[in-house]
Amino acid sequence: MIGPLYKVLGWSHGTLLIFAVIIGFFFGYALYRSGFYSAKKLAGVFYLYDFAVYKVIFFAIVVASLLLWFFSSIGLLKFELLSFHPSYLWSAAIGGFIFGIGFSIGGFCPGTSLVSAVTGSFDAIAFFVGVYLGIAIWDLGYPFIFKGLNHLGKIEAKTMMELWGIPYIILIAIAIVIVIVTFPLVDKIEKKNKI
Repeated sequence: MIGPLYKVLGWSHGTLLIFAVIIGFFFGYALYRSGFYSAKKLAGVFYLYDFAVYKVIFFAIVVASLLLWFFSSIGLLKFELLSFHPSYLWSAAIGGFIFGIGFSIGGFCPGTSLVSAVTGSFDAIAFFVGVYLGIAIWDLGYPFIFKGLNHLGKIEAKTMMELWGIPYIILIAIAIVIVIVTFPLVDKIEKKNKI
């Protein structure tokens, strides 16, 4: 009994989709309860007055990393059974830059815009529509315009462990050190720039 949960339980594609919808519902609820439906709160990290997004993401990275390490160390999970998409450095950099511009201007990412749209926010509805228009443009233009952008700077390594040759536990330790060092620092920046 070793591997990702759906492989261990032998779930069908339909069961996986139902499970994904349930997880998505609770994820959206968690975003709402944490205040991440507010563009002001989400964009705060770009304007240095609210680092909640930064803290949540880094804390989630540390917790997920520790859980993966724990389950692999007790034999309930094997990393080789997990699937990883190939990494394309320049494609990710271009996509990240575009995503960052949209996030800093609009104050939402696709998921948070949907959560905020459910509350009736006109800004979020406009952002959500814009996101999916962008997806449609990408999809329709992919064979003709964007295909070349999708595979720039391929990295053969699939994980940071492979790329840097660093044991997994050391990577977790680095992430924990980043949290310990940067969280007090961003707290000071928040207090200085509070609006």
